Parts: sequence; structure tokens; C-alpha cells
Amino acid sequence: MAVLHNVGARIEKIDQQIITLIEQRALLCQEALEEDSAALSAEHEMEIVGLWGSEAEHRGLDEMGMERICKAILAFCKKMGES
Repeated sequence: MAVLHNVGARIEKIDQQIITLIEQRALLCQEALEEDSAALSAEHEMEIVGLWGSEAEHRGLDEMGMERICKAILAFCKKMGES
């Protein structure tokens, strides 16, 4: 059971890091939108999604799954930038 507890604690730590990184990304998107309202254009979003897909492929991860995660994060950041 100690091994499962250790793995669970490590996963929780990674989850906290992911949340922190998403928060930081959202704040940077807000700054970018304040400077340029076109900062999160559809073209730019397509480039970012493409990057995530390429990185997923390179790392042996599910490309479609990573692209869905990316799109969700982009939508979250855009929503935060609008508020």
C-alpha cells in the first residue's frame, strides 16, 4: 500500500503543477489580449494545436487526445482573457 500512496502523492503533485501552469498561461494570455486583441486569433490557435499534436507524436502520446486538451486550455485562456 505504501507504493500506491507514494504514486498517488506524486500524481497529486503533478496535478498541482499542471494547474499552476494553466493559471500562468491564462495570465499571460490576458496580458497578450490587453496588448493586442488579435493575440489569440484562430490562426494562432491552429499553430498552437499543431505544436501540441507534433509534440504528442514525437513523445508517443495520443495526438488527438493532446489536441483536445490543447483546445480546452485555449478556450479556458480565452474565456479568462475576456473577463
